Amino acid sequence: MTLFIPAHIVWQDVPGDLALFDTETGNYYALNGSAADIWREIAAGADADTAAARLAEAYGAPQSDVRADVADFVADALDKGVLVAAPA
Repeated sequence: MTLFIPAHIVWQDVPGDLALFDTETGNYYALNGSAADIWREIAAGADADTAAARLAEAYGAPQSDVRADVADFVADALDKGVLVAAPA
């Protein structure tokens, strides 16, 4: 699944976190740790599988565990509207 950040989401790295602001809803989200790393991978153009593979290697963690974490993050981000899936 190809993911993208919609134009109404503004984000920035801040010390120790990553901040997201939804300009349509006024909602603010703070991402830290692995959530911030997943966001950065997706922002750089990675799909969920590629992000999971890269992060598993970086963390030295089993890819299946990281894939599950990425899937959970993506599902939540899609539900909140901070990520959008490109049409197939």
